[in-house]
Amino acid sequence: MSEKYLSGEWMFDSSRHQLRKDEQIIALEPRILALLEYFLKNPQRTITREELIEQVWQGTNVSESAINWTIAQLRKSLGDNRKPRQYIQTLPKQGYQWLQPVEIVLPTFAETLSTTNTTTSLPRSPLEIQAHKAEPSFNSSKYPLRIGLLVLGLLIIGAVIWFFQASTATTPPLTGFAKPFATLPGNESNPSFSPDGQWLAYTHQDYRAQTTRLLIKPLAEPGRFLAYDDENKAHSKTVPSERMLPESQVAHAAFIRTPSWAPHAKQIAYMQYAQGQCEIRLIRFNRLMAVTENKLIRVCHPDGLSQVSWGNNANQFYFTDRLDNAPYQVWRYEISQHKATPVTQVEGANGFHLVRVSPTEETAIVINDINRKQSDFYWLDLESGATEMLFSQKGVYYDIDWNADGSAFYFNHGQQYLYRFDINKRIASVIYSVTSNEVYGLVQSPDKTNHAFVSASTNRNRIDWFDFEGQEISIATDSTYQENLPAITGNSESLFYVSDRSGLPQVWHKKIHLPNGDSAEIQITNASEFYLFSAIHVSYDGQDVVGESDGKIQSFNIKNESFWQHSSSEKQSANPIFDNSLDNIIFAQLVGQTWQLVKVPYSSVMSEPSSITEQGGYYSTFDKQGNLYFSKRNQCGLWKIEADYTNEVLVSPEICIDSNSLSVANGILYFEDLRSQEKGIFAFDLTSQSIKLLVDRNHYPGKGFSIDRKQQRIAVHRRIPIEADIFIIDSAD
Repeated sequence: MSEKYLSGEWMFDSSRHQLRKDEQIIALEPRILALLEYFLKNPQRTITREELIEQVWQGTNVSESAINWTIAQLRKSLGDNRKPRQYIQTLPKQGYQWLQPVEIVLPTFAETLSTTNTTTSLPRSPLEIQAHKAEPSFNSSKYPLRIGLLVLGLLIIGAVIWFFQASTATTPPLTGFAKPFATLPGNESNPSFSPDGQWLAYTHQDYRAQTTRLLIKPLAEPGRFLAYDDENKAHSKTVPSERMLPESQVAHAAFIRTPSWAPHAKQIAYMQYAQGQCEIRLIRFNRLMAVTENKLIRVCHPDGLSQVSWGNNANQFYFTDRLDNAPYQVWRYEISQHKATPVTQVEGANGFHLVRVSPTEETAIVINDINRKQSDFYWLDLESGATEMLFSQKGVYYDIDWNADGSAFYFNHGQQYLYRFDINKRIASVIYSVTSNEVYGLVQSPDKTNHAFVSASTNRNRIDWFDFEGQEISIATDSTYQENLPAITGNSESLFYVSDRSGLPQVWHKKIHLPNGDSAEIQITNASEFYLFSAIHVSYDGQDVVGESDGKIQSFNIKNESFWQHSSSEKQSANPIFDNSLDNIIFAQLVGQTWQLVKVPYSSVMSEPSSITEQGGYYSTFDKQGNLYFSKRNQCGLWKIEADYTNEVLVSPEICIDSNSLSVANGILYFEDLRSQEKGIFAFDLTSQSIKLLVDRNHYPGKGFSIDRKQQRIAVHRRIPIEADIFIIDSAD
């Protein structure tokens, strides 16, 4: 029986697998849903890890880090990341406890009738699909026996529909195991598999040049992807090349959409919009997949909403277009005759904006009035032009593609969900979801072994390289994931940073200055309690890392993978660094109303910190001679303390420091100022006290950097407003 659980600010609907708070709806992966439901059924009692493995993982062999990851993802969805916890409490050496009381609300009779009296099974998601057929109405006062029999019959039918839906739904793959495929700076979209399954066509929009290009790339070289060892630690593997169509072969345009392959994989039809003109074009390839022709087929309506789709006939493809002010409709273009003829006659303000032809080329899926708040999905007979409405959908943006045999099609909700609609059963089910990014454009390879989709996010965080003259010179890490907090070792051999590529923000390591210029990234940390780092610092040799998480100072040794907490004090702490000898950890601690610099021995034993400064201190760094330079919280100025921690002096009252990315090299202090009008990363000559701007933060927004002394360059955190990348999932239909 369907149950609803009310706990704290959240409601969980077990029948729809929905987690709600007010109007907010969170999509969770199946394992996280199972964990949440088990907690809700067992509130306010201690649940051991062994019990979770038995009940949630059904006794399978699961690593401790996998449990930590699942718990952390559920906390993230509930907004329960910070301490003190509001929902899930970790009990050291005991297990976990759901803190909030839980109220179970059973469905009313009206809700049961509403759930079962429908012709289309609802997906377990926020998507609201409305059946096209109207529900009959009854007079309960005149037909009590008939109503009872009808309700019983509907309950049985509903149970049968639920059984088929549950048995045929595709399990959403884990986000962490999706392989990044196209990760250029900017936005990749419109993925399309070639008929032989060897190539993927897609579009790329450069966020700097504001132009779009059409590219193809072989699937045999999937680029950088993750491999997991027995301890669930991720390693990034690479392939040597990123082959794609040369830029000279495909013209740039302001906007390109819906590349579609011909059945023999030697032609692609697509729509582009450039210089105020909408064009449908045809690309031809030779046997080496080099472009031999890029031909204009048709000038389309200038609003740029036309789309292209190819079936299994190499002589014809289909597209959407409008004439004058008439509605959009579906057209057939015959290549040999250079002729376009309409397939549909549509009444209405907008008509069919989107078309996707099935592999058999007998039918197509089209959407009517996509710019309305309500869109209508139709099944189109390509021979007769007849249409049948499948369902209506709230929303304004969708991508559609068929599976390999034409028995179902995929579409997106424009947010965090990708769906599969079974043509015969008229069932829509979620096959992929994420909790934060937007996903869309799901397509399936011809052999059913791969899916490709687009994942877009706002405020993408990346690490870029700049030289000491402020020129951008290369990309330091894969742009697919959120990359933060760069830290380069003192010997300039390794780059450390925080990345979410393994599912949770963890510390990763990458060797630099290798002869081939590249190396695989390796996940260093593997724990759920110490991942929310707001600052990290590495030792000179790169064997030890210290960071601040939830106001606590944590460090770990890479060789033996040991985690240590360094302060037994409950006072808030921030911005830890190692001293030059690696004997002590220096960090800021809030004492009363003042942030002071303190130190503790670098040891596995927690100890009370001893004070270094009395009048304040927040960001700090050492020079080669062991002198400590530091700034104070929300106050301009640079101070210095001698190597023996005596004789505090004011070096300069002028500079304003706003990040813990302080670094001294060869008499130059590198710092970041984000408060003044000229925001940026600066070089301050400690002798002449002259200042030079290196990176303008008004053009390259972000916070944090690290100095590569050997190559005289800077690894800079950079925030990109919007970016999208294409992922590949290995999964059969």
